[in-house]
Amino acid sequence: MNHLTSALLTIILLLLLIKSALADDYPNTIGPFAPIITVGTAISGVIDARFGDVDVFQIKLIAGRTYRVTMQALSPPDPTFDTQLTVYDSEGTQVAANNDLVGTNAGLEYTAPATGFYYIKAQAATIYVGGTYALAVIDRVPCSAGCSSKFYCV
Repeated sequence: MNHLTSALLTIILLLLLIKSALADDYPNTIGPFAPIITVGTAISGVIDARFGDVDVFQIKLIAGRTYRVTMQALSPPDPTFDTQLTVYDSEGTQVAANNDLVGTNAGLEYTAPATGFYYIKAQAATIYVGGTYALAVIDRVPCSAGCSSKFYCV
């Protein structure tokens, strides 16, 4: 093995070590590789402050149903970790966003106009700030007998 081959192997090994050390928990882009989450469940993730990280998820929504999406900084919360949510339709067009529903925790309600897959992007509102978060999506099912449409059962 010559010096050039040895140097090349060393560089490749270093790059693989760096890549594994910087492994992201969830994909950063909208598309088929975004993990599918389901309505009614919560998932946790980490926004890596060093790289302006975002996490993207797919979710199937039903036309006419209203959903509540929340992103909450987990304990111990970094007081500078301001969460931000964005919802995209299946074509990647932004359809909803929120930065501060309650304090620095993001949340929104969205009524799906069509049945299909949507994307949810979880991120920090400020780059170079991050932390651990919980993301949840619930179906805001209207109450049945005797309540107005502005009240919902959970």
